[in-house]
Amino acid sequence: MDSVSQALWGGMSSVASSRDTNVRQTFVWGAIGGTLPDLDAWLGALVGPVQERIWHRGPSHSLVLLGAIGALVLWRHRARATAMSARVKHVWVGAFTHPFLDILTGFETGWGIPLIEPSALGWFPVVEPVLLCLLMTTSIWCLVKGTRRGLALGWAAVIGWIGLVGIHHQWVMTGIERNDSSGLPEGDIIARPMLGSFMSYRVIWSDDDRCAVAGYQPWKSERRWSSVHVFERYKGSSTQDSALDILYTRGCFRQLPDRSIGDLRFALTPDNPTPLWVWIFGETGWIREARRDMSATDRAHFKSLWLGEKQVDWTSEPVAVEGD
Repeated sequence: MDSVSQALWGGMSSVASSRDTNVRQTFVWGAIGGTLPDLDAWLGALVGPVQERIWHRGPSHSLVLLGAIGALVLWRHRARATAMSARVKHVWVGAFTHPFLDILTGFETGWGIPLIEPSALGWFPVVEPVLLCLLMTTSIWCLVKGTRRGLALGWAAVIGWIGLVGIHHQWVMTGIERNDSSGLPEGDIIARPMLGSFMSYRVIWSDDDRCAVAGYQPWKSERRWSSVHVFERYKGSSTQDSALDILYTRGCFRQLPDRSIGDLRFALTPDNPTPLWVWIFGETGWIREARRDMSATDRAHFKSLWLGEKQVDWTSEPVAVEGD
């Protein structure tokens, strides 16, 4: 989840779990802790673009490891109850709650390391406006009033929204699985909502050899699907950095005409097979290049999909189309 949501979530959690009378200070320390696990990406970026992507959401997001650290923090706090140890406890509470939001998004999170492989639910995009607004409203109330009053209501609203989105996601998955189209890979199905909108979804089918991507609008009675683009799955090359092998197994990578590679899970729009960012292997190794430039036509199409408007070139059933 985005850093602002993580900070607010961490601050709220610290206030809710503490008896400290200084609500504002407790919130600030919890908010700091809520963002700390994401330092793994910053540390990885210092080493290289591959490490940035591989290290992110790794051991620093493990509830097992964070839980062990928390037990040590609580024991230390009981043994020596100082102001500093109390702040450390607030920071830890914020950090411990961090993985719970990340699990809701489409990125695999190492919440069970070393016992369980990284996984994700994929209910939310990385930035989700309703959840962010609920967290901001509750947090502002706590900070302005300096009291815990209203915190329970805010928590109930946040948890309720997460539950509703989970139910909606299951309904979307049921609708997708009912559409059995010939020519599609018989393998894993991934459905991810469009950035900031649950009106359009990106659907990915994948097996060991192929990947397919399509757009899906669950609230349409007809023409819910864009045509399905099918591509040969990119599995890496012995001449390139093998450190990305772990990403190839998790994502659905395709090679573009310019020989760059990108993950189909993160396309510009649900019906566009061009990834949002690509990896390029140059003379100095791997370079991560963001591709966020959109033309006026692209932006208009993005807005249309975001609003869930009917797409005239979409079909009532997915139609397989071979990729370039």
